[in-house]
Amino acid sequence: MGGHERAYPGIFSSQSGSEISKAMDAARGGNFQSPPENYPANAWYTYDDITCDYNCQVGEYLYWIMSSMLGAQENRLGEIDNEWKLNTRAKVEAIDTKAWAIFTNSAYKMPAKLPDGTYKR
Repeated sequence: MGGHERAYPGIFSSQSGSEISKAMDAARGGNFQSPPENYPANAWYTYDDITCDYNCQVGEYLYWIMSSMLGAQENRLGEIDNEWKLNTRAKVEAIDTKAWAIFTNSAYKMPAKLPDGTYKR
């Protein structure tokens, strides 16, 4: 792994105990090393691919947070709510306060704009 995980392992490590994994555990309603057969009713992150171990689950969680905060999921709730219920920036801010605090911390320099395939030098 590299990037944020290497630069800030206590925050972004895909291992249990990092701040992002603690946020994910809250989002899933518990610490599950592999997806449970049934998630708690209050869970908003319910990815259920049994081939995706804990580290993989953290990666998927990062994707859902970032893509929702940047607007990529706004009109997709009906397609994704079996895995992710916070399809907008406002929902992430209101419900996933642990992830919000991490992703809005300016020290980590998280992306602020959704990539559109147009790049300039």
